[in-house]
Order: sequence, then C-alpha cells, then structure tokens
Amino acid sequence: IMHTSSALSIDSIENNSDLDIVFDKKGNRETRYYQINASKPPFDNPTAREALAYALNPKEINTIRNKGLFTLATQTMDSNSPGYQKKSSYPTFNLKKAKELVSEVKAANGGTFDVTFLTTNDSENAAEGQLLIEQANAAGMNAKLTQVDQSSLVNELLGGNFSVTLVRNFHSDAAFGDVANYVWWSKGSPVNF
Repeated sequence: IMHTSSALSIDSIENNSDLDIVFDKKGNRETRYYQINASKPPFDNPTAREALAYALNPKEINTIRNKGLFTLATQTMDSNSPGYQKKSSYPTFNLKKAKELVSEVKAANGGTFDVTFLTTNDSENAAEGQLLIEQANAAGMNAKLTQVDQSSLVNELLGGNFSVTLVRNFHSDAAFGDVANYVWWSKGSPVNF
C-alpha cells in the first residue's frame, strides 16, 4: 500500500495495469499551498503578500513540477470543505503587477524584499523551491530556499521562523467539519501558523 501526492510517482505508475490505483475524488482532496507568515516582515505588509501572489505562476508550477496532473487551487480548501468559497478572489499571475508591488514594498523597507521559502529536504520540494525562487526573483524579490527535515520544519513553523513554507494539508473532511479545522484557524492555536 502506498499513499503519495508526488506527481512524478503518480505519472510513473498511473498506467500500470498490475496496480489497483485509487485517486482522491474532487471535493475531498489534499491541497498544496504556500503558507505566508503574516506576523513578521516582509509579509506583515499586505502589499508584500499581494506581490507574492501575483509573482507566482501556478500554471507554470503545475506544468513543470506536476506534469499538469493536478487541479489548481485558489484556496486552502477543496470544494466539499466547510471553508470552501465558490468565488475566490485570489490574484492570478501578473508579473507586471507583481513588479509594481515589489517596488512599493522595497520603497517602504529601505530597498529590500527578502523571502525565504522553507520546506522539507527532499528532491521534489527542492525543485519546486528553485522554481519559486526564479519566479519571485523575476518580480524583483531576493528569494532563497531553506530545507530542513520534517521534525525541524514543524519546530520552525511553531516558532514562527519562516516567511513562506510549502505546505500540503487536508482541510476537506466533511465528516468532521469545523471540528477538524478549528485547530488550524483558531486564534491562539499553536498550529495556526
């Protein structure tokens, strides 16, 4: 038995008739997202958060890193989750707009806009992180990647020692609804990163 969210693994076994493959159904799937630490610079500034959203190109990321296998998300919840919004106002990739906003942030921050992408130390996350760096730098940010083991990642998140982290989570279990989601979103919860 194997569970994976790796597009490379899925692509390599998808057409293997010797395997009984089950895919998560739309509505109750895990979501990959980039979690921003809004409690410290530069992302305590809403303009910086917006700049990053415009700078990252999800279609390119999905094509290059996931072979186009995954559905693009515009929020942390899949469609059967209690927190899902039918109309998301998440910005779409716009490099020109991103550059304008980066210039605003730099003007307010003495000329800097430093971003560190934090993730676990596996090769697929490293490749995705490098692509994120390229996209952020193209918008004028100064981006870098830090990789740590899983337990260190959790400690860094708990300590608030990150600016952006690559996260996968499952917020769609209708059987538990708000109870399952409370810990992730409630004020004062240690895992509300």
